[in-house]
Amino acid sequence: MGLFLVKFYSPQMINTINLIPNKIQIDKLKPYKKDMNIIKSLSHIGISLIENEEIQELEDNDTFICESDQILFSTSNNEEESFLQFHVYDKENDDFVIHHDVFVYSSINDAEYFYKNDKHFIALATFEKDVMVYDSCIFNPMAPQILLKGHEDHIMCVKKFGENLFSGSEDKSIIEWDIIKETPCNFYKLDLVPEKICKSNNHIFYTDGTTIKSSTSDLHFSCYDRIENLIACDNMIYVSNSTGDFFSFDLRASKSPYFSNKYVESALTGMDLLNNKIALCSKSGEIFILDLLDYELKNSEKIKSVLYSIKLHEDNLIFYGDESDTLHLKKLKNKVF
Repeated sequence: MGLFLVKFYSPQMINTINLIPNKIQIDKLKPYKKDMNIIKSLSHIGISLIENEEIQELEDNDTFICESDQILFSTSNNEEESFLQFHVYDKENDDFVIHHDVFVYSSINDAEYFYKNDKHFIALATFEKDVMVYDSCIFNPMAPQILLKGHEDHIMCVKKFGENLFSGSEDKSIIEWDIIKETPCNFYKLDLVPEKICKSNNHIFYTDGTTIKSSTSDLHFSCYDRIENLIACDNMIYVSNSTGDFFSFDLRASKSPYFSNKYVESALTGMDLLNNKIALCSKSGEIFILDLLDYELKNSEKIKSVLYSIKLHEDNLIFYGDESDTLHLKKLKNKVF
């Protein structure tokens, strides 16, 4: 029997980029150790086939990470493969490279970082019903190190708010996870599928496509076209959609947008927030950076590629993912952050 994957068609792209906030200092990646309970849980997608295979050993020591390095992770999908990739930005030597990657047996919808027991974990939302969790510092893991079980269908999104992890599923639910116990601590049953989630104050918001709804009240906002990104900060919610519009909503005011503007005709596919600046990127290759104090445009760039994701860095850097399935670094000429 040949190896098979749970894949759904998606364009070739890097769909998430994030920073590992805690410093990592290692001389060498750790070897992968099989957990047969996890392998058996994922046997329906072919992972059981590795049961009797030899584990590939790391042959060299050239996988060290210095404490001064900035580590990023990204996820990429195409028609045949999905990967969790780890990148190193060496500020001292002005170097940016892929450090190592992980082959994932299902298309990746979302990814989130959390820290537990001195380990750096990445939680993945995939077309499986369990949240797959990988240790960032293991070489060539053939399966996740943790499975968070509780959903009954594909997982659309995963985010960390405060000390706990949250995931939204096609089973029309959001689960809040106790990271330490690796078990659900709250369960929110919804009327619709939560494609994206965010949290502000005591509200957990989700979008089913064009509308933002609260999981705990009747509060909701409309964005007219398909929502691409959703971020909450304090009393504000920031949204980009598939027709190039950006909105901000003040939870203390009316349901009408506090601010809205159309920046392009194509989808605003990526969005990231750093301090009081927000960055948007589009399928037509534009990058916009706004000041959230006055919504003035502080910087704009034009990239000759389709853009799918963006991440801001306090050293006046932009990381972005394009249609070539590559993560790029761009230094801004003017001080923005």
